[in-house]
Amino acid sequence: MDGPVVGVALHQDGVVDRLEDPRQVTQDPGRLDPEDPRSLGEFIERIAKTLGWEKERVRSVLEREARLYSLLDHTKTLAFMLADGIVPSNQGEGYLARLLIRRSLKNLHLLGSGVGLRELVSLQIGYWSRDFPHLEERRGYILDAIGLEEERYRQLLKEQLPRAVKMLRRNPSIETLVRIYQELGLPPEVVVEEARKQGLEGVDVPPNFYAFIAREGQAPKPAGVEEKPEWIEGLPETRRIFHEDPYARETEARVLRVVGRGVVLDQTVAYPTGGGQIHDTGELAWDGGRARIVDVRMHDGVIEHVLDREPEGLVEGARVRVSIDWERRYRIMRHHTATHIMLGALRRVLGPHVWQAGAEKTPEKGRLDITHYKPISPEEQARVEELANSIVLDRRPVLVREEDRNEAEEKYGFTIYQGGVPLQPRIRIVEIPGHDTEACFGTHVANTGDVGGIKITGITKLQDGVYRVEYTAGTQVAQYSAELERALRQASQALGGGPRDVPRRAESLAREMEKQKALLSRYRRQLEGVLIGQLVQTARDAGGARLSVYVDEIGDSKLSTEVLKKAVEKDPRLIVVRIQPGKPTVVEISAGREAAKKAPATQVAQALSRIAPGKGGGSPTHAFWRTAGGIDPREVEELLVKTLEEKRG
Repeated sequence: MDGPVVGVALHQDGVVDRLEDPRQVTQDPGRLDPEDPRSLGEFIERIAKTLGWEKERVRSVLEREARLYSLLDHTKTLAFMLADGIVPSNQGEGYLARLLIRRSLKNLHLLGSGVGLRELVSLQIGYWSRDFPHLEERRGYILDAIGLEEERYRQLLKEQLPRAVKMLRRNPSIETLVRIYQELGLPPEVVVEEARKQGLEGVDVPPNFYAFIAREGQAPKPAGVEEKPEWIEGLPETRRIFHEDPYARETEARVLRVVGRGVVLDQTVAYPTGGGQIHDTGELAWDGGRARIVDVRMHDGVIEHVLDREPEGLVEGARVRVSIDWERRYRIMRHHTATHIMLGALRRVLGPHVWQAGAEKTPEKGRLDITHYKPISPEEQARVEELANSIVLDRRPVLVREEDRNEAEEKYGFTIYQGGVPLQPRIRIVEIPGHDTEACFGTHVANTGDVGGIKITGITKLQDGVYRVEYTAGTQVAQYSAELERALRQASQALGGGPRDVPRRAESLAREMEKQKALLSRYRRQLEGVLIGQLVQTARDAGGARLSVYVDEIGDSKLSTEVLKKAVEKDPRLIVVRIQPGKPTVVEISAGREAAKKAPATQVAQALSRIAPGKGGGSPTHAFWRTAGGIDPREVEELLVKTLEEKRG
């Protein structure tokens, strides 16, 4: 709550002139400590004393105005945040966007306003776009994202608010409010307001609640950083032949150091793991020996080749030949260039808010984790794939060059840092003209035509605001297609007809299944009535309760559970025990309202352990028990009759 808000609030109520020192409403608020809840309370107390008001009246005036001005500030901030491509989510800057949206929706709710958040943000876009035209350009995405978050918030209130109030009733504390916010995502003010409506008093939301939550959401996650091995100290950077000529398959080199299975050369064609691209594999050959390269690592510019065994006879200064598995490398290069093509296509189809949140390129496939605010539709997927393959068909050159980072940022903007921000003063730029430009360390094909083709194989949601797009390129597309063909042939054999008949026959089968489900439902209803009648009529009096034990040969657990529950509702003195034979044997127990007072279902389950070893649990009215072997229903019935009689005695 800042100075201008407080000042305007009290001006609007016509009380500023009554203050001995009007600076109280302009200067005092600037001295508030947002980390100290007492600070605000003391300020309100001073104002109330000066005006002769009740403290709650002062608090009410200030809170009302603070919510109004917060809305103005938050909606402006949201317009700019989303225009810059931030997607509301549960992590990082996306978390802050979601936090602002939820706070704004909370303020609208508490103000009792019928205005939607989209409407307010739209007004902000209209006002500020006169000076910042990119806001108008991104209007569609901004309002769509806000609309989706509003709908999610309404659904959240509907589903979780009753649960949150129950949690607060059980433990009315600040810790519970924090837990509710972090686990359920509900603003504490809304929960407290609803709880007060239901008669719960004594819980207040501290003024610094959201500052604390924001720090928690932004807290950096600890990450393991590989330390530079001591044994490579003093070595010069390795010459990167893989950058000078990504099509080079082998080169001669001089050994600079050998430690265990690790070898450092003065130059290499072998690419080290980095930039989302997996390392090369290959072979190191020297006079008198050879070994497989199973890993390649880079430490501050020094590249280490990890061999499958210690290189016997290899010494520093020796000449070696290092070669790579070319077919594997070429497939990786295709997938890496395909990744750049895909990212450019995704940004054009879905919008410029799309940002790379992670990537991986292997010989078999590529994947991109992207920021996006809603599910990617089949139509959008088709457009992305079509655009990506049009770039492949264009055979555009893949241009690679080093540039001064400041000049590159000025020329291309910060979107070049899709894979992260390098720290060097000069950065390696990879450009597909007219489509995508990024700072990138990886290896690429010479032109987009060498990618061969791109096929999206799957899109999954990782979390709110992040989607994973997987794809194959080059010869892997044919392999993927072959796998689909095999699956299609298997499906056609199961359904009858040829592969082209699968969709028609699958639709026919689905319709038939729906008919059978409806028929089964009718059978269930009839059988349910018959079973309930039998269980009630054949029950045996025992210990003041009535006991019915039966063997379920059908094994329809859904039907059986309904039968048991409805039977004990019909006769509250009834205990029904269902035995489903098998390995394990499952026993289900339901106890009516009156029967549960005499013999809770959980105690009945425990009594069964006298017959055979088993485990069980549940509630007083419904429980399960399992045993590895079989049991005799007659023995179960006699045991339970005896147990119930003993309880009465």
